[in-house]
Amino acid sequence: ETETRPALLGSLTLRLPTGDEARGLGAENVDVGLLAVISKAFGPVTLTGNWGYTFVTRESELDFWSLNGSIEYRVTKAWSLVGEVVSRLGTGRADDTIVLRAGSVYAITDRVKLDGALGFGLNRGSPELLATVGVTIGLF
Repeated sequence: ETETRPALLGSLTLRLPTGDEARGLGAENVDVGLLAVISKAFGPVTLTGNWGYTFVTRESELDFWSLNGSIEYRVTKAWSLVGEVVSRLGTGRADDTIVLRAGSVYAITDRVKLDGALGFGLNRGSPELLATVGVTIGLF
């Protein structure tokens, strides 16, 4: 990111068939995900958007789009408020899910962050209510 240009990221994800399907773990074949992300900071506010497509090779009717956006407001150097919309939109038989979440991130140190959020689904295929908590530890 520069003063006039946003940060850009591209990602390729492979889901490999490493589970044991006979025991209900994992699925056959390989799924391929492509993702593009754009992010820009405007003072204490950071806007991020990402979109992607996942190819489900065992059955193309399960392919889906990912469309997501977030806003982060840095309250202090250590504490931020975050809001996001996360969606997974099926192209065939895959269910659509759309979730709205709000939460907070607190940086204990430059490398250790705590986060938590509450979310709720915006459509029938989404979870009614969900809570997430996490710890991020940067190693390098």
